[in-house]
Formats: sequence, C-alpha cells, structure tokens
Amino acid sequence: MKSIGIIGLLLWMTTALNAQKVTITIDEDVKAQVMAYNNEQLSKRMIPVYRIQFGATSDRRAMETELANFKSEFNLKADWFQKGPYYYLKTGAYRSKLEAYPDFKAISSKYGSAVFIVENVKKQFVLE
Repeated sequence: MKSIGIIGLLLWMTTALNAQKVTITIDEDVKAQVMAYNNEQLSKRMIPVYRIQFGATSDRRAMETELANFKSEFNLKADWFQKGPYYYLKTGAYRSKLEAYPDFKAISSKYGSAVFIVENVKKQFVLE
C-alpha cells in the first residue's frame, strides 16, 4: 500500500513540474533595439581601456632591460611602443580606474612616474 502511495506521489510531482513552464515574450520594438545594440557591439573592433604607463626612455637597450625586469617582478603582460625618439612602456587593459588601482599602486611603488593613460585597443587584447 505504501508503494502505491509513493508512486502516486511521484506521478503527481512530475505532473506538477510540467505545469511550471515559463514563456517570455518580447515586444518587437525591444527586440529590434536589443538586436541593434548587439550588432553595434559586434561591429566595434576597438574599445577604450585604461592602461598604466610606467616608463619612457630614448635608449632601446635600457627599455628592453626595464621591460624584462618588470615582467619578472610583476605578473602582468607589458609591452612597448615607439613614438619619435622615445620608447614607452605600458601594461594592463582595464575597463575602469578602480579595476586598475591595485596594480597601479603596486607598480607606482617601484616606478614613481607611473600614470594612467586611456587608449583604444582591439577586443582580443583585453581577452588575452
């Protein structure tokens, strides 16, 4: 008798679970706006980010040495670029200054001239 009661209870629970379907309907205007936003985001190749510039020098060898020292001391991806006679050392790609602040604090303790810069980078750079 108990087994029939348990089977009946299980059957009732499975039918109760099937009765709890939820369907969401989206207004056509909202759907069009969401699709337009998604398409715009997909078409953007570059996004603005905060980066930390921690050095600038005109000596290429000094730049390479400092970059190697930085990479060995900090667990951050760093790179350089040349503009005119100067080589600039940069690291990070942060969406906000608040997100970058812990790394900035650590870097500025060794590199007193570290500053935030805003730069447009490819999305893949942020994801790596």
